[in-house]
Amino acid sequence: MIMNIIFFATMYPIVFIILFLFSTQNKYENGRLFAVNMKKEWIKDATVADIRQKFKKEMRYYAILLAIVPFVSLLTSHMSIQLTIWMFWLLAAIFLLSLPIMRANHRLKTWKTQNHLYEDRQPEHYVELKQAGSVRKVRFLPFFLPNIISIASALLLLPKSSGLGISCLIGASCGLVFWLAAVWIDRQPVSVISTDSDVNINYARAKKNLWKNFWLICCWLNTALILFLEILTLSARHMGICSITGMIVYTLLLLLLCIFCMIKLKKIDRSYAQKRNLTSDENDDRNWIGSLSGWGGCNLSSWAVFSGASWPWAAPLWCFGAATPSLKWTTP
Repeated sequence: MIMNIIFFATMYPIVFIILFLFSTQNKYENGRLFAVNMKKEWIKDATVADIRQKFKKEMRYYAILLAIVPFVSLLTSHMSIQLTIWMFWLLAAIFLLSLPIMRANHRLKTWKTQNHLYEDRQPEHYVELKQAGSVRKVRFLPFFLPNIISIASALLLLPKSSGLGISCLIGASCGLVFWLAAVWIDRQPVSVISTDSDVNINYARAKKNLWKNFWLICCWLNTALILFLEILTLSARHMGICSITGMIVYTLLLLLLCIFCMIKLKKIDRSYAQKRNLTSDENDDRNWIGSLSGWGGCNLSSWAVFSGASWPWAAPLWCFGAATPSLKWTTP
């Protein structure tokens, strides 16, 4: 029962956070709707309004479905089954709530094609990137230390409590997921915002350094949580309430970290706003790949923020989840 209480306290709110963040894509902002470049007068079209309405209905349908499923875990007392239900539930939440965005994006582009709104395409811009593509901020040792500490401590706990030791080992592996996420984002192509290569390089450095610090803090917080739970196991005093309190505090810390990261991202974008001289128009919607990521137009930072928000919240419950996002597409 205690495990389900922890799950409901720390994981159940995630679906509503995802729902809120994904629903913001129904808002026309910065000339885009569902990551499709749109003129303001097009928003008033009846077909576009119908697409937005369908998006709302689909989001509500999936949200209600996802809100009911976790209660199935109350029907069993086996921790392994409960864990499996919650893990698949989280992955399903990320996937299902992204489907309405994918469909809305596809419908809007189909509508633009049928109405011949992709005519008179702008010529391509070619920019010399110099060393911008080789900007790397993630290093081996800083990420290796928190992960090896959490994994080693979990292995040492196995002889005393095999069940919790395995759980802590799974939780420690989430640090490896954070590390892989950091490497993946660090290896992404740079955002081309200017014809000046030096501007692109500095912009890439600022963004990637922020992501490196973000994921590194996630790793250390994950390690701190693992050590905290292991100490509770050894002391065997008020373990239930202390575990819940620790995970809630951990969740709040990660939430604050995500908010801080988003604020810093906006500051970086504002500081480079005057240096942007490459823009696209309503004809170029190639910045969409899948539902939550893309290059050329997708701001990977927003995806990182979302994934950073959902993964760490799931990490106390030994899960790998996706973020992310206040989905914000910026087309260079």
